[in-house]
Amino acid sequence: MISVIIEPSYDTRELIKTLNNLQLDYQIVLGPTDDYFNNINKTLQQAIKAPSGKPIRAIINLYEECNARGQMLADLLYNQPIPCTSPNASLYDITRYDLKSTCLKTNSKTPLYFFSEGMDSVDSIKLNLKGLMKKGVTNVFIKPGRGFNSIGIDKESCQPLMFQDESSFDTIIHKIEYVAQQFGSALVEEYIDGKEISILILPPLELGQQPLVLKPVEFCFKKALLDQNFITNEWKLNYEIEYWYEENAYDQEGCLEAMNMVKDVYQSFNFNTYVRFDIRIRKTSNNIVECFLLDVNTCCSVINYSTAVTILKANGKDNNWFVDYIIKSATNLKK
Repeated sequence: MISVIIEPSYDTRELIKTLNNLQLDYQIVLGPTDDYFNNINKTLQQAIKAPSGKPIRAIINLYEECNARGQMLADLLYNQPIPCTSPNASLYDITRYDLKSTCLKTNSKTPLYFFSEGMDSVDSIKLNLKGLMKKGVTNVFIKPGRGFNSIGIDKESCQPLMFQDESSFDTIIHKIEYVAQQFGSALVEEYIDGKEISILILPPLELGQQPLVLKPVEFCFKKALLDQNFITNEWKLNYEIEYWYEENAYDQEGCLEAMNMVKDVYQSFNFNTYVRFDIRIRKTSNNIVECFLLDVNTCCSVINYSTAVTILKANGKDNNWFVDYIIKSATNLKK
């Protein structure tokens, strides 16, 4: 039997259809709705032991809450002898700081940046902003140091970087302080004016094999949103009219380089699960193509309409293939 852990709010119709198509013997387990350990442990116990007494062959963790309960559940599942598709707690919700550090280790490009923890002085923030200007940065993007689903991003997130007098940075500093206060830290990074693609990587099917890097899709944002191309923090309500996907992105310049780059980062983190990466690609005035890693999502949605599902479709795959693949991978890698 297979245990499938989901968020209580999930529309499970497509998931159940997939599980039935694969003729799997399965049970649906609802994830916890708060951080109390007894509730998290209840989810765990339901996942590892079926009421029928049948042995659990593998656990599919589709619980996507990037918080304390999500991390605790992931760690408990990871340390079970039962194969599970979930990463451990340290890899469940990668911070943007961790991502930046790994980019440096793997020589992968990422936008120029600095972090503000909310305790920084105004003079310190100004000094960092001037440092970005000296390196040629003309626009900055301000977002939480840890985030998912574009949380904390709005129409003031992208700001022009120019200095005329000491008040020039006031709007940027106010935004940095607000984000740091709301989310614990703020990432201030160079805004990359270029196309944005998303790449899904799956773990290898067998020990010793390479991870499977799927062909990317491109985000196509509506120009009417802003002068810059990024989605607002209200995207969960109206994302279908805010952007669409270009599924034939693989043949575009920079995509092969981006696929190789995220594979290196994936292996550096030693991931054991499926991961989605967001990358910006721009062409310089000398026609040099550059790839910049923006974000990593280790608990990306694979239910109903999502970027991951669109990537699967662009690669000629469907949910049936995906679920079958991750079960086989989890089982083979944890023998």
